[in-house]
Amino acid sequence: MTSKSHFIILGAILVLMIIVGSYALYEQESNRIRTSKYHELKAVADLKESQILEWLKERNAEVKAVTKSPALIRSVEGWLRKPGNALYKQEILERLQRFHHEFEYDDVVLASLGGDVLLSGDPKSENLDSFIGEKIHEAAQKNEITLTDFYRDSSDNRIRIISFTR
Repeated sequence: MTSKSHFIILGAILVLMIIVGSYALYEQESNRIRTSKYHELKAVADLKESQILEWLKERNAEVKAVTKSPALIRSVEGWLRKPGNALYKQEILERLQRFHHEFEYDDVVLASLGGDVLLSGDPKSENLDSFIGEKIHEAAQKNEITLTDFYRDSSDNRIRIISFTR
């Protein structure tokens, strides 16, 4: 073997070492960046999760405040005993409308177990989606605040989440 062939072999080995070293460095940096981005996304996801849980906790507290109101309970019980009593009905409607506006809900509804709208904070509300009727029945059976998952309302194609309580 001549010295020229030694240089070619040595050059080939050197090029091969550079390629292998470059690939190893690429893999190491790629893994480091992937891990870094994973941790960043995980931190954002954890923050969003805690924000959503806090938001749900606030909505549940609002639903409890609305449904445990002694004045509202008295008015509803009185109206259910005497459905023709305009005073009870007006008191309930005023409270539903106040909750509707104060909490910026799309609507606050008093519904039957069958899902029929009895009274609403939004005068335009007439019918509830059949999906909502099923959830009302579930909430009544559980006797606790029940939330739907996010769903698309068939009447206006909007995404909603709804709280129910007995």
